Amino acid sequence: QPVDIPSSRKLSEEQDETTMRISIEESIERLGMGSFQYRIFVVSGLCFAADAMEVLLLSFLSIVLRSEWNLTTHQTALLTSSVFVGALVGTLTFGLLGDRIGRRPTFLLSAVIIGVFGLLSAFSLEYYSLLITRAIVGAGIGGLTIPFDTMAEFLPAAHRGTKLLAIQGFWTIGNLLVVLAAWVSLQLFDENWRLFVAICAVPCWISALVGLMFVPESPRWLVSSGRQERALDILRGAARKNGLDPTVVFPEGIQIVTGDVAGESSSVGFVDLVTTKHWRSLIFWLSLVWAGMGFLYYSNILLITLVFASDTTFDYRAILYSVVAELFGVAMVIFTVDWWGRVPSQVFAYLVAGICVGLLSLGDGMGFASRNTLKALAFGSRWFFMSASSVTWTSTPELLPTEIRTTGHSMVNAVARVTGAVSPFVVQSNLTEVVVGVILTSVSIVAAFSSWMLPESKGIEMGTAAKKPRSPFVGLKPNTAGSVV
Repeated sequence: QPVDIPSSRKLSEEQDETTMRISIEESIERLGMGSFQYRIFVVSGLCFAADAMEVLLLSFLSIVLRSEWNLTTHQTALLTSSVFVGALVGTLTFGLLGDRIGRRPTFLLSAVIIGVFGLLSAFSLEYYSLLITRAIVGAGIGGLTIPFDTMAEFLPAAHRGTKLLAIQGFWTIGNLLVVLAAWVSLQLFDENWRLFVAICAVPCWISALVGLMFVPESPRWLVSSGRQERALDILRGAARKNGLDPTVVFPEGIQIVTGDVAGESSSVGFVDLVTTKHWRSLIFWLSLVWAGMGFLYYSNILLITLVFASDTTFDYRAILYSVVAELFGVAMVIFTVDWWGRVPSQVFAYLVAGICVGLLSLGDGMGFASRNTLKALAFGSRWFFMSASSVTWTSTPELLPTEIRTTGHSMVNAVARVTGAVSPFVVQSNLTEVVVGVILTSVSIVAAFSSWMLPESKGIEMGTAAKKPRSPFVGLKPNTAGSVV
């Protein structure tokens, strides 16, 4: 892989007494972007795909078991929400563990939990055993933020936006695999839902094994925990993998310190999130965005599955068509987010997605939309909800300081799990599709407004955006050199 870094000669010429103490941010910048980060990128992407499969299989499984086990509407919705209830516990637990014992062991633990109980779900003999195993799978899924945050902590600022967005493409790959697994096991094998659940558990085992081999502990976390020497060892190993001379990039005697610049401390604790004005305001608006994202994304998926289902028969082509739209959603923000910025990208995407899903509900519920129109609206809603959620995922670790990054990320992710758990009780309830559409569009407007209230994190040091004046449209103004700032 080509490595985008300053030249080793330049680094060597700049070494003097003032550079023997460097910030963790500068040390990551010295690594550049190379094969080391791409390995972690693939592992994080596999985790996203595996977790997507474990969550989204319920959109098919709940409809099949509603018929096979004669479930009531309430039982069907509870089964779908069980994974979110478990994830609520998991996000809070694994977030604290990630900041306390490290990113790597927490990630591996969550992956093992998902793999074991995902497979056990396939052997459930009755409703309540399945409910329990899916809830425990959800608890494991609560660790989803850990590999994502680890990836963010290894990326130079110039590459952070596009690479974190590109990881979202793996989530869509997971969605595609769910639809294909459903087609194979539910249609070709006569609605064999046990085979379906077992297939969906396999990718998680793969991600755990690959993560064990290629993902080290986060140097940012090690430095914040006072383990600078271990952090230096990992950084030198990363430099070597990126084709650099570690003795030049990180010479003997160099010290990695916390803070915006060498020698300055900028520690932020968990209590600061709720007691300090700018952090409290950040968490409030960030929580509202995540609440909207969790409710909207999963409600939209459930709605599309219902629109293109008849009893236990699914229109796999139409559903697959809508899933492909997510690839376009990710691609769009990859090419625009570093020019337009995180905030306006979210505002625009949430609003357009809300319009699409509202029209989808009205068109199907009132019967005035053709089949092709419904497909187009489903395509649009998944496109823009994926764009919005991708940018929300990307900006969150950028906004939070290292000391409480996984805790803070898990806090807001837990809010999304709560609203995700509510979504089946809205979409799979006795409410009419027209009412469901009005609710989804209204929540989209709230999510867009809350996104507007967040600080812009494009192109600045991680964890410092909340301290800067909010300027959402800063990305639209060119600097004197003609590039976007």
